[in-house]
Amino acid sequence: MHCIGFSLGCHMCSMFYKVYREKLKVKPARITGLDPAGPLFKDKPLSEKLNFNDASIVDIIHTSEHFGSGEKLGRVDFYIDNGTSEILACSKFKDRFDTSERFILYEEEAQNKSTYTEVNLTEKQLEEQGGLKSLGKKFFNSIKNFLISKPKRVFLSFHAFFGCSHLMAVRLFIFSINECTFKTYFCSSLNDFKKNSCDKTPTKLELPRLGYYADRAVDYFQTYNVSVGSFFIRTRSNPPYCIDPNKKT
Repeated sequence: MHCIGFSLGCHMCSMFYKVYREKLKVKPARITGLDPAGPLFKDKPLSEKLNFNDASIVDIIHTSEHFGSGEKLGRVDFYIDNGTSEILACSKFKDRFDTSERFILYEEEAQNKSTYTEVNLTEKQLEEQGGLKSLGKKFFNSIKNFLISKPKRVFLSFHAFFGCSHLMAVRLFIFSINECTFKTYFCSSLNDFKKNSCDKTPTKLELPRLGYYADRAVDYFQTYNVSVGSFFIRTRSNPPYCIDPNKKT
């Protein structure tokens, strides 16, 4: 059984598996934590949050220091680009919100998985929503209109903006299934990673890969039964985010 949790769902996987193990006396196979929720959990004991002992394999993708947790919790912990909340794709994403109407109406198109469209309000629509008397009026009238007519779209736009790094854990995992092989680097610290001084082959064992196929590094997990080291990954700014998108899993 493989429990995949996002944010608070990571700790829900942990709670479920703790009960599962207590009742059945069997250690569950795997938990994948997609940026485990950090607020309110940082000072919790291991018995109340996800940790490396909850399953035979606990792999975690860390992407946000605000909504998630940078704390090392798994048997393998993956950190993206320059550390939590510095995801390359999110910097590019946020740069596009240069006006209030784009902030509300921004959409990422599914076509080609890498194209973006800024959907702008027409002059007529702006007049219907309060005109151009002031940026503040336009901004709040836009919010009001979309909260009434398209609340889901507004919620997703705001969440994508403020929680972009947090949501990237999910995106990276999805692309790891059949579109990307994320090459990992074994590092003792983020500074070593930034200086390109990581040990790329710390052992003769295959290093775990970020995402769905992390468990393929069987020899690694059999050798290390506790939390060992951190793994760092470089991404690119457009989907599917891996450096070599043509290299299939």
